Amino acid sequence: MRILVTTSPGHGHTFATVPLTWAFRAAGHEVLFATAGRLPGDLPGVVGAGLHVARIASPDRMEALRARLRERTRAEAERLGLSPARMAERQIEECRRARDVRDGNGWAFAARIFGPMSAGTLDGLVEAAVRWQPDLVVFESMQGGGPLVAALLGVPAVEHPIGFARGPQVVDALAAYLAEDYARHGVRPPRRTTALDVSPPSMGIGPAYGRPMRYVPFNGGGLVGDWLGPRTGRRRIAVTLGTVLPEQGHGGFAPVVEAAATVDAEFVLTAEHARLAEHGPLPDNVRGCGYVPLRALLESCDALVHHGGSSTTLTALDAGVPQLVLPHMSDHFINAEAVRRRGCGVVVEDRAELTGALGETLGDPALGAAAREVRAEMAALPPPARVADELIRWALADGPDAAPRTAPPPPVSAQRGATT
Repeated sequence: MRILVTTSPGHGHTFATVPLTWAFRAAGHEVLFATAGRLPGDLPGVVGAGLHVARIASPDRMEALRARLRERTRAEAERLGLSPARMAERQIEECRRARDVRDGNGWAFAARIFGPMSAGTLDGLVEAAVRWQPDLVVFESMQGGGPLVAALLGVPAVEHPIGFARGPQVVDALAAYLAEDYARHGVRPPRRTTALDVSPPSMGIGPAYGRPMRYVPFNGGGLVGDWLGPRTGRRRIAVTLGTVLPEQGHGGFAPVVEAAATVDAEFVLTAEHARLAEHGPLPDNVRGCGYVPLRALLESCDALVHHGGSSTTLTALDAGVPQLVLPHMSDHFINAEAVRRRGCGVVVEDRAELTGALGETLGDPALGAAAREVRAEMAALPPPARVADELIRWALADGPDAAPRTAPPPPVSAQRGATT
């Protein structure tokens, strides 16, 4: 079978879908991975996983898209009479309000963030799909073009979530955002769809939805040094801010480094040494290690401090270590809330509380116990290899099902102009 896997740009979106893609390949199926690079290392990371990758937007197109988004933000700030700093605070507050997606704020928020990205990569995705002629489309939840190309080709579609939210709402919100594009191609959203659920059973947000699948971390490849082996003595805490925040200038390691100096533990910062140099000399108990696959690093750690990205959060849960989450933007607040509710970590939004929160993360045995419970839940879920086989049988069950043409317009509130 020929399978097209497509995601929104960015490591957090692409890497989360690699294990299922591997499972399809290992079962002998032909797979094309279609995405675009948000940052310079995005596409090499997927290519390095041994996958065949179609670039669906050039670097120039991605930069133009980012420029349009920046201009949209600038224009909105001007309309509201807000300074750039106040506008940034307003956007963060919007992220906070979206932390409980059950009230509907999260879905509209997702459409405003990922709708433009889906629209900006759609033409390249359609071109790749028409050329590849897949029998099945697997799309990451934030890639709104996935269902459209499945409808266009009359093939089944599988939604691959990357976080804790359950339900069809984000896919529906992105379909509404792309209403003009559906009309342009003369299709409705596809009828033959199914969804996966990678959230731990006790942490999913919303009613049960989709086929459960174990989240298997993929953080890229890398050399594993001897220092990552078993240890005795001093506790070790890993610290990461992911890939997007450092590039965009959000926050930094400085508050963590300052708090770490007062804690009896070793801190390992996964950052480029040039970036760490910006903070001056590091305390004796803080070291920078550059890039290390996070799951390998966590084997030797007692806790993780991080920004709240979905992949980072789920990787820590897979390792069974407590977390200290410092949410910054996007879905970070949703993921942080899931961790807090389950009791497997601490959430800090006021950086002045960092020192106390570090002590709580290391000192509260209930956090570690809850993290290990979640790890056991995840280990009991069907692995990607089994789910891949189930999806193939599902896709072959009734054959292609072309969507009817000429989609009606969605409600005005859902159309593109209302979500930008």
